[in-house]
Amino acid sequence: MYIFFKTFIIFSLICALILSAILLPQILHILNYNYSSNYSYYLSGGFFGEFIAQFKQLGILLTSLIFSGFILGLINKKTRSFALIMFSSFILTIFTFTHIQNMSYHHMLILFPFYSSSIIFIFINIIESRKKYIAIFISILIISNSFISYNLPETENIRFFSNLKLKTPERKDLDMILEIDKWIISITQEKNNVYIIPHGSLYNPDVFRNADQENMQLLRKIIPFGSAVLGLHEFPRQLLTSQFVVTITPFKDETCGISLASKYNDAFLSLVNEHIFEMIQSFHLQDNYTLLVYKRIKPLNIHEVEFYELYFKDEIEQFPELFIPILNEFK
Repeated sequence: MYIFFKTFIIFSLICALILSAILLPQILHILNYNYSSNYSYYLSGGFFGEFIAQFKQLGILLTSLIFSGFILGLINKKTRSFALIMFSSFILTIFTFTHIQNMSYHHMLILFPFYSSSIIFIFINIIESRKKYIAIFISILIISNSFISYNLPETENIRFFSNLKLKTPERKDLDMILEIDKWIISITQEKNNVYIIPHGSLYNPDVFRNADQENMQLLRKIIPFGSAVLGLHEFPRQLLTSQFVVTITPFKDETCGISLASKYNDAFLSLVNEHIFEMIQSFHLQDNYTLLVYKRIKPLNIHEVEFYELYFKDEIEQFPELFIPILNEFK
């Protein structure tokens, strides 16, 4: 057994050294990069605020079960060490993660090992006590929480059942989205890009990039990803190069606290008022939204680039590497 572990450790160290040598440039880049600055707009509450956020999302029922399971895991000598390891991992994960940003729903998956193991501790203690009716009751509570929270609307308040985004939003305008996709393909003739200014989650560029399954690859070439988050996304060069630019009215950016989408939209509409673009088409969508398609009628010039430089002066001072190289391409 000693020889086996010795060989395993030596082999692991050699593999780690080889991989470190191969990935050294990337490792150095990661170590020297200030992620806390670039992700600062996702930091809301920090370490202690994350516990409150987790409590709100899990709900009173699930939080109580997880806490009870952890306590039972500590009391039981057979599971005590494992419970302490899982809890330490839970605290360390939140501590390191919130040095950069706070968690959203999809980030909660990294906490699942602690949550699930705490529930398992409950069943371990129930099995040892041979009280099957308690196991059945706990199982009913967990299943009920899943079904009820799935059908309840999302809220910012603390509630008894979980407050997770489990239900897929229902769309009633898919036919119109497909019609718009076909129209975009027809006007671009596969040669020009169409830049869609991001608009929350309802009509962001990905909706139009992925709605038409038959023409998805073509649409992904025509419609680029939207640029919106300060500190993460570069200035959208397609806003300068695309023959067609699409926006929506009323413009309601759902992530205005961390997003530049509204500012990009306002800057673009200022250029529309300068008769650099003209509206060529509009589409009426659900919930009283109207999609507006603009076509460039004047070629890009240095004055337009300087306009964006002045308009985003504050953002350029914060993150020059995300703006200056792109804008300088067109001078």
